[in-house]
Amino acid sequence: MKIDLYRNTHVISYFFVFLFFLFNPSFTLASLKNVSLEKATYQSSYFDNIDSSWEAVDGDKTSGDNHSHTNKEASPWWEVDLWSVQKISKIKIYNRNSKPQSYASALKDFYIFASKERLEWDIAKDGKTLVFHPGTLWDSKEFSVDTEARYVRVQLSGEGYLHMSEVEIYTENDESYAITLEWVSPSENSAIVQFRTPQNTQAYIEYGETESYGSTNTKENSFRFSSHSQTLSNLDSGKKYFYRINTKDIDGNAAIKKGDFTTLWIQDDLQILSHRVEFTWSNQANVVFKTNEKTQASIAYGQDKKYDFHTVLEASFRFDAHSQPLKWLEAWKSYQYLIMVQNQDGNKKFAKWTFTSPKTSPWGTTIKNTDWDIRQSNNVKFWNHSGDTSFRPSKPGDTDAIRVTVEKWEHYGTGTDFKFPKWTQEAWVSYCIRPWYNWKPISWGKLPWFAGNSTPSNGWQGWASSTGNNAWSARGLYGIYNSSKKWVAVGSYIYHTNQKGKYGDADWWGPGSNTLFSQANMLELNKWYAVKQHIKINSLWKRDGLLEAWIDGEKVYSNSTLNFTNNNSFREIYRFWLDVYFWWGKTALSDHYVYFDQVNYSLGPNDKTSVECIN
Repeated sequence: MKIDLYRNTHVISYFFVFLFFLFNPSFTLASLKNVSLEKATYQSSYFDNIDSSWEAVDGDKTSGDNHSHTNKEASPWWEVDLWSVQKISKIKIYNRNSKPQSYASALKDFYIFASKERLEWDIAKDGKTLVFHPGTLWDSKEFSVDTEARYVRVQLSGEGYLHMSEVEIYTENDESYAITLEWVSPSENSAIVQFRTPQNTQAYIEYGETESYGSTNTKENSFRFSSHSQTLSNLDSGKKYFYRINTKDIDGNAAIKKGDFTTLWIQDDLQILSHRVEFTWSNQANVVFKTNEKTQASIAYGQDKKYDFHTVLEASFRFDAHSQPLKWLEAWKSYQYLIMVQNQDGNKKFAKWTFTSPKTSPWGTTIKNTDWDIRQSNNVKFWNHSGDTSFRPSKPGDTDAIRVTVEKWEHYGTGTDFKFPKWTQEAWVSYCIRPWYNWKPISWGKLPWFAGNSTPSNGWQGWASSTGNNAWSARGLYGIYNSSKKWVAVGSYIYHTNQKGKYGDADWWGPGSNTLFSQANMLELNKWYAVKQHIKINSLWKRDGLLEAWIDGEKVYSNSTLNFTNNNSFREIYRFWLDVYFWWGKTALSDHYVYFDQVNYSLGPNDKTSVECIN
C-alpha cells in the first residue's frame, strides 16, 4: 500500500490524536489564562522618577519604548499583585526590544519569587529546578511552574537595571466557576449588588417584582474585573424584588446566581445634615458627617459607579457625629461614595456624593497634635505659649509647640510616636528643636527618629540585640551637657544587624570622623534648630539601608551601609518615634524642658518636607 504523506498528513495527525485519547481517557484539555494582565504592579525604584512598572502587564510586547525600568541598584525587583491567590502553571518573561540591543543585556542572572501574603517569599519551580535564570535572557522564555501565589516578583541577583517588556502569568482556566455574592444594599428606590467571580468577567443583572424579571441594568463593556458592583435603579419603596446575576468570561464561560431583596420604606425625618472629605494621603481619606439624631453609619465607595469597598458598620447608636476612613484609594481618580445611616427604630437614610483623590500624596504634611500616640507618659504637652512674651516661637505668628519634660529625679520624658502607613520603605521628617535653659543632662539619652514595629512581643526591646530576624530602631541621641561650651551634642542610636555589641551603636553627627566634639552636631541652649532626618529601609540580606541628617541645612550625618532587618515582617518604617529620656539608671537633677515644633513628614524618595526655624 502506498501512502501520499503530503496529502494525508492531517489524516495521520487525527489518527494519532484518536489513539492518544483512547489510551488516556482521563486527559482533559484546559486553556491557559494570563492573570497578570492589567493587574497592580510595583518595583524597587523608578528610572527618571517615572512609574513604568505597569508597562510590563499592559499587553504590549512589541513597542520599543514600552517596558518597566528601575534605576541601577543592588538587586532591583519588579512585582505584580494578582489580587487573589492563583494556581500558577506558567510564567513567561519578555525582554525589552528597543535599540540598541545592548540594553537587553541587563536582564540577566535573575530569580522568580512567589508569595501568597507578600511576607514570606518562595522560589517558584521550573519543573524540578528552582527558577534562577543564569546569563542574559535575550528575547523571551517560558517557565513551567507549579505554585499557588498572589504576588510574583522578578529580581536580579546582582547590581544593574531591571527592565522587561512584558510578564505573563498563566493559570489553567477552568470552564466552570461560581459567583460569590458579597452583599446587597437596598435603599428606597435602588439597590447595590456586590459580588465576585474567580476570574475577570463581564456582568449584568436582570431584576423585577417576579422571577420573569423584566428590567436589565447596563451590561459591563469589558472583561477587566473580578469584583463587581451593580446598581439596580427605578425601584419602588417597600417592595420585594427578584434578581439574576449573569456573568461571562473572555472565553465565553458563563455563570448565573439568583436572589431577592426588599427595598426600604424610609421615613423623612432622619437626615444627613453635613459632610466633608479630608485627605490624609493620596490613598486614604476621612469622610466626616453629622446626622440629626444618633445613628449607626457606614460608607460604600469606589470608582466609576462601582462600590468596590465599604467601611465597617459602627457598633452602636451612640453618636450623631461620624468619621469614616476610606482606604486603598488610587491617586488622581474620581470616586463615588454612599453614606448609609440607620437609627434605633430601623429607619435608614442614604446620600451619595463624589470626590477626586489628590494627584500625589500630601507630602510635607504637618503632624497635628491629634496625630500623636502618647503611649507611656503624660510629660508631653501641646503647649500654647501665646501669652508668654518671653518665649520666642519658631516662626512668626506661631502660638504652640510640643514641650517634653523630664522631671526632677526622673529619667523618662515621653515615648510618643506617629505611625506611618503600612510597609513604608522610605521617609523624611523635618522639625524644629529647642533645648531650654535648664536642658543640662548628666548622661546620654534618646531623641526623636525612626523605628520599626519594635516591641517586646515582636522579639525586640531596648536591651536586646538586633538579630536580623526581629525588629529594629534608629533613634536620635543626645550627649552630656558641656558646661564650658554650653551646648549638647546630638547623634544617632541604632539597633541593626551589624551593631558592635548587645546594645545599639552610638553614631555622633558631624563631618569627618565620628566625633563627639564637633561644632556641626552641637545644640546651644535656648535656640531653635531645623533638623531634617531621612531613612530608607534595607533590601533583604543587603547592607544598603540609609540614614541621613541635616542641621540648619548642613548635612551632618550619613550612613548608607545599614542592615536593619532581614525579616520581611519588620521591613517597614513603622513610626516616627518622639523618644526623650535619660539613659537607664540616670535621672535629672532638676526639671528639663525640650521643645519641638513644625513637625512634618514626606514619604518616598523625594523630600518635600520644609521648616524654617527663626531665632
